[in-house]
Amino acid sequence: MKMYKMVVMSFQSDPGPLNSEDEPRRNRFYEELSRYVDITLLIPATSGQEVQYAAFSDTYREIRVPGEAIHWRIAAELRAKAGIDHPELVWALAAHYPSQFQRYFNDLYEQSDIIMYDHPGILGYDLFFGLDDKPRVYWRDGLRTERFRLQGHRPETGNFADYLQKLEETLISKSDLVLSPGDDETGPFAETAVQVITGLLTRQKRHENRTLLVLNDFPVSNPTAGGAERIFQLGKRLARTYRLVLLCFSAGDTLIREQIAPDFVQITIPKTQEHLSEQYVLSTYVPAGTSDIVNSYMAPRNTLFKQLVRMFYASADAVVLSHPYMYWLVQGLEGKPLVYDSLNCESELKRMLLAGHPLHTRLTEYVGALERSVCSKSKLIVTVSDDDRMALLGMSQPNKKSAVIYNGNETAETVKVSEAERKKLKEAFGGAPVALFLGSGHPPNVEALRYINTQLAPRLPHLFFAVIGSACGELQMPTASNVHLFHSLDEATKNAIMRVADVALNPVLKGSGANVKLLDYFGKKIPTVTTPFGARGYPIEDGVHAVVCPVDQFERQISRLIGDPDLRYRLGEHAFALVNGQLSWDAMAGQYGECIQTMLSEKGENGETDS
Repeated sequence: MKMYKMVVMSFQSDPGPLNSEDEPRRNRFYEELSRYVDITLLIPATSGQEVQYAAFSDTYREIRVPGEAIHWRIAAELRAKAGIDHPELVWALAAHYPSQFQRYFNDLYEQSDIIMYDHPGILGYDLFFGLDDKPRVYWRDGLRTERFRLQGHRPETGNFADYLQKLEETLISKSDLVLSPGDDETGPFAETAVQVITGLLTRQKRHENRTLLVLNDFPVSNPTAGGAERIFQLGKRLARTYRLVLLCFSAGDTLIREQIAPDFVQITIPKTQEHLSEQYVLSTYVPAGTSDIVNSYMAPRNTLFKQLVRMFYASADAVVLSHPYMYWLVQGLEGKPLVYDSLNCESELKRMLLAGHPLHTRLTEYVGALERSVCSKSKLIVTVSDDDRMALLGMSQPNKKSAVIYNGNETAETVKVSEAERKKLKEAFGGAPVALFLGSGHPPNVEALRYINTQLAPRLPHLFFAVIGSACGELQMPTASNVHLFHSLDEATKNAIMRVADVALNPVLKGSGANVKLLDYFGKKIPTVTTPFGARGYPIEDGVHAVVCPVDQFERQISRLIGDPDLRYRLGEHAFALVNGQLSWDAMAGQYGECIQTMLSEKGENGETDS
């Protein structure tokens, strides 16, 4: 009969063998359980500097892992700021950083059949909780949170108690089994617990939805740019029928698991110091356009990132690459279909963005080879425009399965601002007509903003030009007197400014993919003037949904719209209808989900991620 393996995430403040009297109640139970299940206890060591191993039988052992610099730093901060000396809380907070304890758990996890916890503060190290098919058991030895509250800390420590309580509530609500022991953990209790635990192991646990492992090089949980917004919005909706796990690099030094939607989890992984140094060196030549390239070749050198990809890959049904840059992490892994979810044709985009870079040829050739590899290995290519689809199919086989999934829009705002409210808001702009431009710090947006600032604004002095987005910080020149840079705004403030706009602008001439800003404009019924290039990737008709014209006609067309309120109204209504129907995120996610379902239902080896 197979002996199943269990890793127990335990917390015992005092070092010593498990058969001591320090933790008698749990120890008796583990000893009894080890007659039926092979048990390894993984314990934070609150003292010492070396990993300690102890074997109590062939099926019962412990590993004590000492703290590191991050643990000492957190402990010092808690003592200084809140008067807390609480090892369990220190280890709970340290779970948000890569650590030796995390690495030991990951290694034990791969060998285990079941995971057990006897303290809520350990939960954060289990990045796979709720994302796999391994049973979880919580030994609920009283309410740990209440013990913390009763320890007489300062009032400001209530937030920490709430944090521990949330962890404990998660364990209680989502574990497969919660054990609430009495005074005797041997005899009938142990026998019953063993029967239930072995029952969990012998029954087949399987999540009702298939799992998609999504790899990207930046977080999307708080999107501020078009690419992140697309992944966020489509992911939330795909998570209604699939389980999504997104792995990406973090913006700082933290290891964070974030629940974007009930079945959509993002895990951000810190970059190594070597990675950050390489990124700094390459960005000194040209500030934009190189960080994702560095992410590409440094990701396989990140031990934690590589390990997590391999572990989540094992339980995934398919892998989705948002951008091609994380491909090297799955090269060589076999058996799962690969989806290339292209936000741009990166080869073309980099040739434009890196113009003037001393390593232009080397970097663009690298991206071209990478993107060709991804296209060749993918079973399905998804793009935001037909131009991008044709470009990527040219790097693969013309008959490769592909789909155009346009960028979408949230259910558009239907609240109409009264003329009185609008007039009051317009007073902030001196009552002048308002022309709006939204733009991230993406170089094509910065170039468009420079055109507005140096060409349009001086020629249309009676208009007020309102600019929102991180492109403002990249302008690097004095602004015209009728141009105001609002930079990045919270959603409420951004919406308030958009409500008073008389016309929206998209004078973009370069780039790849599709401009999400158009959907923001259309969703607010703002009549829009865009270049033909800026309108790519959407079924936009000139004179119906927007005015589509070359930049040298922008001045005339803007003046025409400002002087024709009826035309502004018609364009706004037709644009609104387009994004609320054909281009809604719900419609786009529905099409995307059908493509993935069709791919998963097909048999054959073509498109697997093996090299």
